[in-house]
Amino acid sequence: MIERSSFKMIVKALLKTVASMSPSAILLMVLIHYFPYTGLARIITVPTTLVINVLFIAIGHPLSLRLKRLHYKVLLWLLIIIITVAVTLFMYPQESGPAVVDILWDKLAGK
Repeated sequence: MIERSSFKMIVKALLKTVASMSPSAILLMVLIHYFPYTGLARIITVPTTLVINVLFIAIGHPLSLRLKRLHYKVLLWLLIIIITVAVTLFMYPQESGPAVVDILWDKLAGK
């Protein structure tokens, strides 16, 4: 039987994983909605993106346990979330035309 403290640690780790995956998952849904013309590349890149993001998060868990101060932990998780969002943006395919990142950058620049 699982001890109560280890069960709490497992639940806490799962909640951190879900919370840190949610920005990139939401971004992925938005990208699928606004950039649907990806051909067959989306079949490969979406699962690959999710696996890479989970790997970054899995690396972040032991690192955050080693940090003592709360603000370092917050900075670490913000950095991990920014990395996962960047991975999601840069790996999203576009069948024809410029890359999604280029289109978004041009829209932000007002072009």
